[in-house]
Amino acid sequence: MTAKQIRALVDERKGKVVVVNFWASWCPPCMREFPAIIKVYEQYRGQGVEMFAVSLNEAEDMAEIEQFVKEFKPPFPIYIADRQDETFNEAVLKDWSGEMPLTLIFNTAGEQVLAHKSELTYEELSSKLQALLPRQ
Repeated sequence: MTAKQIRALVDERKGKVVVVNFWASWCPPCMREFPAIIKVYEQYRGQGVEMFAVSLNEAEDMAEIEQFVKEFKPPFPIYIADRQDETFNEAVLKDWSGEMPLTLIFNTAGEQVLAHKSELTYEELSSKLQALLPRQ
């Protein structure tokens, strides 16, 4: 998956708050964060939140990616970045040097409103989403 394809997935979801999480199976903070990401999605998906995650593992690490997915059982789509280099990173986020996890949040207009370059807790992510959701 290219940065352009990631952007297209976000654009397809306009009208929703979109969370995109970048992770790798060998990244301890990613592994600690992933259960919170899933819990937030399960809580907010009925309120207009869409989510997908992008693995930054190398393509030859498919067994590790599959193990990660088998362990965490994410209820949202998982994609694999076609590469992780400076060009990809800059296309995803102008000042991103590749640190993980990276979580991007887009508002209902498809505008990026948050780029968090480290582990998020359930409370932090939940709070950020609540601020973007329409009042019920």
